[in-house]
Amino acid sequence: RADEGTSYSIVVHGEERDATGDFILNLRKPPANGICDTSLELFPNEGISSGSLVQACQEDLLLGCASLLEAPGVWYTVLGTGNLMNARLSGVVCEQQSRLTSQISVFEGVDCSDLQCTEAIQGGCQTDLFETSVRWFSSVNETYYLYVQSSTTTVFNLTVKDILPDRPDVCTNATKLDGVGATVWGSTLSAAPDDLGSCSNSSSPGVFYLVNGTGSDFYASTCNTGTDFATDVTILTGDCENFGCVDATTVSCDGKRSITYWSTLPDETYLIYVNGNDNTEPSSGRFNLTIGEGVQGAVNDFCPSAIELGIPSRSEGATVDATSDKVAFCENEMNDAPGVWYSTRGNGNLLTASLCGDSTDYDTRIYIFTGTCGSLRCIVSNDDFCASKSEVTWESEPDEVYYILVSGFGSSVGNFEISIFEDA
Repeated sequence: RADEGTSYSIVVHGEERDATGDFILNLRKPPANGICDTSLELFPNEGISSGSLVQACQEDLLLGCASLLEAPGVWYTVLGTGNLMNARLSGVVCEQQSRLTSQISVFEGVDCSDLQCTEAIQGGCQTDLFETSVRWFSSVNETYYLYVQSSTTTVFNLTVKDILPDRPDVCTNATKLDGVGATVWGSTLSAAPDDLGSCSNSSSPGVFYLVNGTGSDFYASTCNTGTDFATDVTILTGDCENFGCVDATTVSCDGKRSITYWSTLPDETYLIYVNGNDNTEPSSGRFNLTIGEGVQGAVNDFCPSAIELGIPSRSEGATVDATSDKVAFCENEMNDAPGVWYSTRGNGNLLTASLCGDSTDYDTRIYIFTGTCGSLRCIVSNDDFCASKSEVTWESEPDEVYYILVSGFGSSVGNFEISIFEDA
């Protein structure tokens, strides 16, 4: 940002020492909120704010967002309310149908020098009107930074609203889920405790959901990156005045988040109660709940039960009976394909994990993580190395434990062989 009255020298040079050539130098004044430090403050539920991208520049930042649109952008701030919030970009006519032409990215941090991506979503021109909408769970009085981009427009309308649903921590307000495949965001931060008697071992506050059985085996899972606290998932029958315990199996997928399996009866209504685990902190927070169909899967379905592999080694496995894993951001985006877990210990050399063997019979993906099961960091991933099979190589540290997730492209499942060896 240029200070008024100060003279600045601009040096233009080639990337290489002897590089020369012609160029055009443009100087322009960005919008008032063209940089993060001069963000404009918005207030929830106070109507539409008009914005402009005239003379705006593109920020070269990701800060944890999966991707960033190549387009100019401007900055806003909004204070969190403790509720689910929604920011919607609208009011601009599209130039071309079915293009990703806008993005709203939500960041949080102490200030503009310490931002991390909370949520980001790109929008396209699916109708005659240009509209992009992003939702996130906010904390009370937390400052959120909104970066608004568009590649096809210079003016837009921006609305920020507070979403106030019925209190789901009251059993009679239980949210009805559509069944297998349903996914819902929730929070126990403002919930009150409920007495479930002997059906639950935890007294932490929780929220209720409803789902109808089909006669198949179901699972209710909070095992994803949208869950930020230690969860318990309890299945109940009956009504809100007379709970009945359901025989269910709960498994921890990373030492914190959990998944619960149970057998359903056709047209039987089940209450799903999501709350915190009294023995693990934090015991309240935000979560993403998914309803799926299937029985308890492979022995190494979750990170804490990863099977250790030696160097060198060769093993066979399958993802057919596994559940999906979305545990951390990776270069190859994690999708809905089921996966299973392995681990290996570094020796200071280049290591390779390969799925290229003849026994691999589906379109695979492979991910390598460091850290702990409750706090994983992806260091390398691969989709197609040998045709549709995957292979990764990384520089290992002595005695460092590496977690290996074998998954698939899209929703692909199948059999595989995994080989671990030093790279010559």
